[in-house]
Amino acid sequence: MNELNRLQQLCPSPDPSPSPIEWTAVENALGTQLPSDYKKLVERYGSGSSKDFLSVLQPNAAHEALDIVKVTPGARSAVEKMSGRWPVAARPVASGA
Repeated sequence: MNELNRLQQLCPSPDPSPSPIEWTAVENALGTQLPSDYKKLVERYGSGSSKDFLSVLQPNAAHEALDIVKVTPGARSAVEKMSGRWPVAARPVASGA
């Protein structure tokens, strides 16, 4: 059993399921490929937050603050401005790079 199925047992997904997502268009807008497990999670649960601690963003979310396409440019800009302060890259590095 994978983690998403275990989560489904603990916390059933909403009914009806969120609307289908055109992932190619989303990834083009973001300029990066998204992990398949993230896509499966969003396709099953949609966007939301848990106890104001963990937020899951999705494309075309009802609330702009939970829309990954709208939130990412500002977040990316903030991280890039601070990149000299952290010992990690502001963007993922391709494997083998």
